[in-house]
Amino acid sequence: MTQTIPTLPPAAGPCPPSENGCGIYARLDGDPEAGNREEWPKGHTTWCVVKSYICFLCMMVLCFWMGRKVAPLSRGEMDSFPLWAGEASLEDRKCVFNIFLARHCNKNPPWAKDPTRMQLCTETGFLRGEHMAAVFGPGGKFPVPDRLFARHLAPGFYSSRDLYLLWPLAQRLKLVVNTTFKQEDPLQLVRALHEGREASCGSGVSEQTVLVSWDHCTIPALAQALGCNDQICRSCWDDAEYDRVIWLRYAGLRQPSHKNMSWNMTARAVAENYSSPRGAMGYKECLGNPVENQRFGYTCQAPPSWDSLPTFVTGPEERSSPRS
Repeated sequence: MTQTIPTLPPAAGPCPPSENGCGIYARLDGDPEAGNREEWPKGHTTWCVVKSYICFLCMMVLCFWMGRKVAPLSRGEMDSFPLWAGEASLEDRKCVFNIFLARHCNKNPPWAKDPTRMQLCTETGFLRGEHMAAVFGPGGKFPVPDRLFARHLAPGFYSSRDLYLLWPLAQRLKLVVNTTFKQEDPLQLVRALHEGREASCGSGVSEQTVLVSWDHCTIPALAQALGCNDQICRSCWDDAEYDRVIWLRYAGLRQPSHKNMSWNMTARAVAENYSSPRGAMGYKECLGNPVENQRFGYTCQAPPSWDSLPTFVTGPEERSSPRS
């Protein structure tokens, strides 16, 4: 935002123009060589000095007040960054990078009466992929992704629950889903996302969005490794939770090449508004799972909805705080 400082009007108030105004300590009415100098009233010179100081103080107060009007906004706002030399606006340097973390398509757990076969989804799960194509596609309620990520496919497999969730959107946007990163090493994905954020902003892109489909046992670790320490990123995901999506939004300004980017990150838990809540199921699917958060150095905290559930489906009651 460009702010214009108005031109100051001539000083008024304590320093009005006058015949013998401030700053004039003597006035010559006649020939100075003849010594015909007007006699000033006693103390007049002192009074002019006082008036000059009053003028100076008034100007200082006025400048301070105007300085407050054009001072930087609160920390984290785009307009708090200084302009470069010759730059009229910050608009061209603003950069936003969105990361959405979603759980793969819906399934029935292995201990259910009708467990879903590996790599497949329930009917609701397949249709949820179509819903994701609507809410993340053009005209949807979320920013349109530029890149899609899913877990690496095991040898001999050509589909996955991640891909079933992302395929409709990928087809609509004509994108290829990146399946480079293995679920056993999600921190590799985190590093790639950090690097991609810096690269996209440095290349002049004003906004970019990434959508990641992953296992719910690992999503809190992903969110925390991406810099989020909010409660929504430290909370465990219930085995029955499919509707929640974590939205990490990084806002910053492009900097000279020798400087690191300065980012302001906000985190939100948003809803797809497709799958109906099924009630708390616990954490049974993640207990002992090799891709659970602790495997990667992070922990999650039990949500209040687990208070009434037995320990064998939620794990230890006391959970340590995630690392900073």
